[in-house]
Amino acid sequence: MAFSSVYAQENVAKDPLKPPQSCLQYAEFRQEKILSGLPKPLVSRGRILLDCKRGTLWSTRTPISETLVYTFAGKHWLVNAEGDVEPIKGAPQKRIGDILARIVRGDSEFLEKYFHREVTGQTTRLLPAQKRLKKYIETITLEETSDGMAVLVARTDKQNMRIDISAIRALTDLDTESCQTLLETTAGCAQLLAGAGD
Repeated sequence: MAFSSVYAQENVAKDPLKPPQSCLQYAEFRQEKILSGLPKPLVSRGRILLDCKRGTLWSTRTPISETLVYTFAGKHWLVNAEGDVEPIKGAPQKRIGDILARIVRGDSEFLEKYFHREVTGQTTRLLPAQKRLKKYIETITLEETSDGMAVLVARTDKQNMRIDISAIRALTDLDTESCQTLLETTAGCAQLLAGAGD
């Protein structure tokens, strides 16, 4: 791969409930989302960039091209295929997106504060501990897989999703060029790297 030089030598630990070995990580994802009115789940694929200081980028490549930017500052944006940037306003999408970003980043302090945990073998079930979260989420199940992890989200609106995360790698550095090469999004990288839009 053309961007392999930005990878560190070792893969990142797969356990989402432990702090990651690297502040910068790259991964690939496949998501199945169940939407009311559709006979089959909507399947999308893309790449994730994790930066423990700034935030997380979810860059969907198929079936549409768009990037979700979640920052530690609590500001979130949607970048469409044309590069237009809009704030994410829907409460469920903001909240669930932020939680998924924190799970993938291994934010154990956040998970301990907002969820009860049930562990069975390689499976961890997270149950919302706060009334506000219970409005959107029934459970989140984390399963270690042979090449990463699976995140299953049971939502109260029944628009459940499964995200398979693989090819998790530590990065040695992140600048505009390497971000754009990895995620193929100029505007998404700009939002994340420019001080999270401050």
